[in-house]
Amino acid sequence: MTFRELLEKYKNGSATPEEREQTERELEKFDALTEYMLEQDFPQEEQPKAEAAEGELKKIRRNIKQRNAVLVCLAAGVACGVIAAACYFEPAISKRIWYDPTEVYNPDTDDFSTQKINSHIAVISELTMPEIRTDGVYVEERGWGRYDLTFQQWDYSRAENSYSYGMVTRNRIELRQDFFFQTCMGGIFSRSQYGFREEPSQTGIIRDVESARAVLEKLPEYIRLEAYISLSRDWDMEELAAFCEKMEQGEAGAWISWTAVRTAPEDTQLFPLAGFRVNGDGWLLDEVDERYPYYEVGLHKGEPLAKVFSEHFKALLHYTIDHKDFYNKKMNYQIRDEEMLEYVEKNGVNTYGFVCYGTPQEILRVLEEPDVEGIYVSDSSISVPGL
Repeated sequence: MTFRELLEKYKNGSATPEEREQTERELEKFDALTEYMLEQDFPQEEQPKAEAAEGELKKIRRNIKQRNAVLVCLAAGVACGVIAAACYFEPAISKRIWYDPTEVYNPDTDDFSTQKINSHIAVISELTMPEIRTDGVYVEERGWGRYDLTFQQWDYSRAENSYSYGMVTRNRIELRQDFFFQTCMGGIFSRSQYGFREEPSQTGIIRDVESARAVLEKLPEYIRLEAYISLSRDWDMEELAAFCEKMEQGEAGAWISWTAVRTAPEDTQLFPLAGFRVNGDGWLLDEVDERYPYYEVGLHKGEPLAKVFSEHFKALLHYTIDHKDFYNKKMNYQIRDEEMLEYVEKNGVNTYGFVCYGTPQEILRVLEEPDVEGIYVSDSSISVPGL
């Protein structure tokens, strides 16, 4: 019987006691041979070498971990350095990439595109907002192309400062909606808005001279009125200048702050309605006047007033044309300034009405002007002399 057959019987339990004993002796031989072979492949004298190799391997692994830790620390340091440098140079980076409302006109380069935001807002306010004057724009940087804007305005109707707010985000200027509510209303003059005109009447928004006079005569003199005066025909700037000079001489008493300008034929009036301030008050921007002559009315005293008025309005339009990207793209505010300028260059600067301030008696004297056909009183306040 072979050993394989004997081992099979040993495994299935059918071996006799003698066969079982014989098999176990053979298995013992096999164990002894196995130990001997293992000792031949891995002799005892080779064990220290194996242990040394294992130690070297552990050392290599430890060095790799240390190197990785150093690399991580270096990467973190570089990242922190990049962040610190970005924060340090952020103002310069932002101002180069995005619109910077704090930039000013550089006379050395004559780069007028960077005129401070003050004059940009001042022009649009004067052209389209009869009742307010922008005196300044205060800018607070917030980082990475963001700025908070505060507009300081003079409210003619209240004779006090008012404020409006906005913000710059990258290249976009966002203004509070009430800023645009201050533009001139289309139906506030009798001959301003084609298709929505209102004839002066006793019960209408625009009161006729006779019914307005009956009301004004009953008002006390400590009331100060803001009135939109409508003309029955357009005046040229010679006529407007003569009327302003007459009021300054005390014959009327009231004073004009803003006059509307005819910028298109009466049957195709352009929007927004446009005009200018005739009194030339507010901050003087000499450098702007050098680039746009007659931008500042107050810098041309002694010259013919009619010429100053005409050239001043054209200077405002030239300014908006040169800074169209600011108004159209940054503010998203559309002015048909080129069409307006083309019309007034061809037809002259003429007005169909103006805004004036005064007591009831002073406004009554304005209504005595033959060409005045209507009045809209938009606001009133108490004005006690000496208080």
